[in-house]
Amino acid sequence: MSEIAALEYAEQGIRVNAVSPGAVNTRMTDEIEAAGGRAGAAAQDEVRAQRKSGGVDPRTPASLVAWLASDAAAHIN
Repeated sequence: MSEIAALEYAEQGIRVNAVSPGAVNTRMTDEIEAAGGRAGAAAQDEVRAQRKSGGVDPRTPASLVAWLASDAAAHIN
């Protein structure tokens, strides 16, 4: 969908990009981990798997989005 929108709006100077960082380690991830059994076994298993597979620091995708919105990325569509 983003590729089609990028093509459709490029002539109007509108850039369209998609960011898909995968699992992001957020404060909610930390809270689920700290809650232990109160969060439920499934939630705990999911957080452990995310941590083990290397969930992304939220600053990483945020920095990418900020760069894509800047003039430095004017050629990226």
